[in-house]
Amino acid sequence: MIKSNILTLIVSIIITLTAFLTINYYFNKDTDTSLSYINIMNTNYKNLRDYALDEYYIYDYKDKVNKLKEIFKSSPITARLKYRASLISYIGEEEIVINGIDVKNDNEVFDILKNETVENFDSSNSIIISKSIASVLDVNTNDTVILKLITKTGHYNAEEYTIIEIS
Repeated sequence: MIKSNILTLIVSIIITLTAFLTINYYFNKDTDTSLSYINIMNTNYKNLRDYALDEYYIYDYKDKVNKLKEIFKSSPITARLKYRASLISYIGEEEIVINGIDVKNDNEVFDILKNETVENFDSSNSIIISKSIASVLDVNTNDTVILKLITKTGHYNAEEYTIIEIS
C-alpha cells in the first residue's frame, strides 16, 4: 500500500511539473528572442531545412511581382528578403540586417552592383557585403566568410561564401 502511494505521488509530481512547464512556456514565449536568430530560407528548401514560421514566406510572391510589373511597366520591380542577424567578430557582437537579393532584378532597381559582379555571380557560394561589415570583419574581395545560421529550433547550419563585392 505504501509503495503504491509513493508511486502515485511521484507520478503526480511529474505530471504537475510537466503541466507547469508547458503552461509557463506557452505564456512566456519571447518572440523577439526567437526571431533574432536567422533563418535564411526559400520555399524551394522548405523540405530540406528545419521548421520555419509561415510568416517567413510569401508563397505567391512571383505572382505579385508579375502583377506589379503589369501595372508599373516602366519601372523595374523586385522582391527583397530581409533578415535580422548578429554579426560576431573579434570586436564583439552587433545586430545587422541581411538582404537576400535577386542579383539581376536588384541591380536594375538599386543600381548597387558592378556589371562584372552580375556576370560572375555564383549563387551557390557568393556573397556581397557592405563596407561597414567588411571593415568590422577586416575582409576584402575574394576572401571567404562563414555564415552560421541558427534555426528557430536551435539547429546550426554553417556555409562558406566568397566575397565577390563590397558595396
